[in-house]
Amino acid sequence: MAPVNKKLGKKYNNDQLDSIAKLRKTVTEHIGESNSVAVESVAREIFEDNPIAQREYIEEIKEAGIQEDQVHLSEKLVERKFGSHKIKTDTGIVINFPSTYYNNKEMIEFINNPNGTVSILIKNVGKISNK
Repeated sequence: MAPVNKKLGKKYNNDQLDSIAKLRKTVTEHIGESNSVAVESVAREIFEDNPIAQREYIEEIKEAGIQEDQVHLSEKLVERKFGSHKIKTDTGIVINFPSTYYNNKEMIEFINNPNGTVSILIKNVGKISNK
């Protein structure tokens, strides 16, 4: 799913950070007791305002070998690959946060500055520890 996500994200000018974060968030939130997620749900979340991109995403997923409408994932895989999102800035700062926090303005906020840079605001932190 991620390679298709990157390919179509570039084609439709989606921010790569945004596309990957939405993929991880959607999988984490929509994985049910059946350990599956609907491909259509992922397409709608990533390309929310673009039905053409949504259809193309579903077609590309099928061409990549996933023929079912639901992708089945093990609980361990979901936790390991989709449970958290790790980003690294060009300045060397690494931030690792739960995927479900993406787009949660109460926890973390990505601010696009007029000069083209991005500021990251981490909110509501009660305690910080060194790792």
